[in-house]
Amino acid sequence: MKGFRIALPLCMVGLFLAVTELKYLMPFKHDIFHRYGPQIGVFIALVFLNIATGANMILSRIRLKDTGRKMQELEKQVRSGSAVSAELGRRLAEQERR
Repeated sequence: MKGFRIALPLCMVGLFLAVTELKYLMPFKHDIFHRYGPQIGVFIALVFLNIATGANMILSRIRLKDTGRKMQELEKQVRSGSAVSAELGRRLAEQERR
């Protein structure tokens, strides 16, 4: 979901830059959108989804870099029964009983 938050401003900036560069086509905008509107819309949607997917991939790799190590530490705490993880240990034990 955070990839969409990154992709939206990037696509908006890209569209703004494209519109400013294509000012000479303004007299023909009705004809262009009438003939090629669906194709332009599909292209913009695909670019947006590609940017969002790439951003999600990058963000997931950044966030999940140390997940394995963190899970091992949490498991050690739960198994040792330390005071910090006592509540979590009780909850896990209750779930196993069910």
